[in-house]
This record gives sequence, structure tokens and C-alpha cells, in this order.
Amino acid sequence: MEQRQAKLIDLNEWERAGGGGTGWSYINRNDSSIMLKLNKEEIPEEMSYHEYLISATLNEMGIICPRVFDFATDGTRFGMTVERMQGKKSYVRMIADNPELLEPLARDFALRSREFHSIRCDTTKFESKKEKCRRLFAACPELPDVVKEMLYDCLDSLEDVPYPVHGDFTPGNIIRAGGKDYWIDLGDFTYGDPDMDFACLAFLGRYTPAKIVEYLFHLTKRQIGQFMEIYGREYYGDRWGSRELKQKLDTALTIKVALAITNRPRAAKLYLPLLRGQKLKFAIIMRFADILVRKFN
Repeated sequence: MEQRQAKLIDLNEWERAGGGGTGWSYINRNDSSIMLKLNKEEIPEEMSYHEYLISATLNEMGIICPRVFDFATDGTRFGMTVERMQGKKSYVRMIADNPELLEPLARDFALRSREFHSIRCDTTKFESKKEKCRRLFAACPELPDVVKEMLYDCLDSLEDVPYPVHGDFTPGNIIRAGGKDYWIDLGDFTYGDPDMDFACLAFLGRYTPAKIVEYLFHLTKRQIGQFMEIYGREYYGDRWGSRELKQKLDTALTIKVALAITNRPRAAKLYLPLLRGQKLKFAIIMRFADILVRKFN
């Protein structure tokens, strides 16, 4: 990938606004409509640039997301300047504040998703979801060879179509500002089978410890399950609940479970039994993990 020189910014011109797992955000002191997002020092420049390049390209494609301005650095960390969405609220925050909004927002999420997944991608500008997964699985020492072969078969069964895959598809990554909805956190964007996005929702509802769901999304697992069910009926229509669709979504979910291990190798202890078909063992470990998380929070 051709590297673009990052614009050097003076942090004295910015006021820190918040932080998260990957970095910090700042608001421009002279123009509050601009925000700076800087990743942590351990995140390589090329990874930050890749995220910037994806976001800039999505703007050009017409995907509704905050506008991106410059690839930026403070000298040690890298990120980008973006349009600040003033008065924004994520779907999960709106539901947490007003639980009665769960059903209408789940329906809105399905509508926005159908629009998102119908946009054709220039496959020369993005990586295929299948090929990205294959590359990550091949390089992951925590995945045994027999599991990798099973995962490759799962990947081969999915369509390699030129449509968007968000990659971190949750109601926490869509925000509403000024009566308009915007997709955010698109650093894992690829193209491929849109059902890979639904697997993100299913992973939260089925395989993520409850306390982690509550911490990250301010919702209970029961609420996530309700959201997923309403979304599924709205998004898939008559296909929802069919055996054929269930099999396909289960395949996508298996791939998502493996991706959780490539992203956080320590998660192998939790999720490898599931990939090996040891569901009872996984349920026991999952229960223990949930108790442990609750104890230390």
C-alpha cells in the first residue's frame, strides 16, 4: 500500500474528549466541528493508515459515515481528523436510556443494514472477507491444523460477492446525529457475504460473557437477544427461521468465533472447545468465565 505522510498536529490546539480500547479522541479548540482520533502508540502506523484509507474511500462510495479529513500524527501516535458528530448517540446508548426504543431501533438497524449491504464495492480497493479470514487463520498458532481445515471449509461455503461487510457490526457502531444515522468504526471493513455481519450480533448474544456485554454496550444479553431477533425478522423476512438460513448463519458464526481468537489469543481457552464441537465443555468454561468477570468488576 502506498504510504501517505501523516500531517503533524500540535496537541495544544486540541482538547481531550474521551478514550477507549484503542486510543483517544480530541476536539479542536478553534473548530469544534473537527475531531482528532489518535490510536495508542503500540498500534503501527501502517494499521492506522489502513483505517484512514478505508474511511476516506467509504466516503467516496457514498456510505453514510463521518467525513474524514487528514491522516495525522502527534509525532508518536497515528490517527486521523474526522467530522465531529455533535449531539450524537449510538443505538445502544439510546436503548439503554430508553428501553422502549429497542424494537423501533432494531427495525431501523435492519433498514440501514439493507442499504449498507446493497452498495457494490470496488473489489480492487478492499480485501475479501474470505481471504482476510483465511490469512488470519493461517497465521494463528492458537488454532490447531484440524480446526483450520474445518474453518477453511466454512469459508469456502460462503459467497464471495462484492458487497460491504462492516466487520464490527453492532448497534454500538451506528450513531444518530441531527436526525441522520452514520456508520462508525469501519477499520475492519471488507467485501463479501453480508451474513458475516450478522454473526457479530449472534456472537454477542450467544458467546460473550454477560458482564462484558453490559460493560461494552450498556445492555443485558437478554436485550441483545431481543434486538437480534427483531433485526433478523426485519432483515431476512420470510427466510428468517428457515433451516437453510440457520445453517448458513451458524457457519458465519463459527468463523466469527475463530476471529475472536485471532484478535485475542488468550480467548482460545474459552472458544477452542466450541470450535472442536465440545459444547458442554464450552458451556462450563463460559459459565466460569462469566462468574470470574462479575467477581472482578
